[in-house]
Amino acid sequence: MSFQELNRVFLATPITSLMIKPDFFDPIEQSSIESILSMLRTDLNLEVFCAIEREKYGQELMVGTECTKLDKIGMEQSDVIIALPDSSFGVHLELGWASAMRKPIILLINDRVGEKTPLVEGLSTVTRVHTIRYSSPQVLPTREVWRFELFPQIKEQLRMCDLQLLDQKTNKTFSQLNRESTDGILNQKLVSRRNVEFV
Repeated sequence: MSFQELNRVFLATPITSLMIKPDFFDPIEQSSIESILSMLRTDLNLEVFCAIEREKYGQELMVGTECTKLDKIGMEQSDVIIALPDSSFGVHLELGWASAMRKPIILLINDRVGEKTPLVEGLSTVTRVHTIRYSSPQVLPTREVWRFELFPQIKEQLRMCDLQLLDQKTNKTFSQLNRESTDGILNQKLVSRRNVEFV
C-alpha cells in the first residue's frame, strides 16, 4: 500500500515505565514495538520516528535536554501521530504537542489501563483524534492484537489522513492560484491607471 501525501509517522510509546532496570527495556514490550515498526515500514512503506528505537531500547538513553528537542523536531516533521499513552507522562506531553501542531492523532487505548486523564478522553473536542480501543495483558498490544485487530483499522485511518492531506494541498494550490490570479489582475489595473494618468 502506498500513500500520495502521507510519508512519516510519529510513534509515541512509553519508555521509562517499561524499563526493567536502568539500561534494560522489557523484552516482551520491545518485541511489540518492533512488530509495529516493521509493519508500518514494510507493509505501508512509511518512515517512522520512534524515540525508544533511537535510544536502543534503553541502552543509549538520552537526557531530557537532548531528547526533548529531538522528539519535538521528529513530531514537526511527521504527518500523523500514533500514540500508545498508557500511563506515560512523556506520551501525554507529546499528545499536547500534536494537538498544538494540529497533527492528526490515532490514539490506541488499552482497556486494561483506559484514559488516565479526562483531557485525553476529551482531546477530540480540540483536534483531530481517532481512538481505537484494544485489550492486551501487557502494556502495549501483543503481536497478534496488533496484526489482526489494530493494524487493519490503523491502515484505514492512515488512508483517510492521506486523503485529507491531499485535499489540504489541493485547496492550498487552488488558493495560491486564485491569489496569484487576483494579484495579476490588480497589477494590470494599476499599470493601466498609471498609463492613463501619464497620458
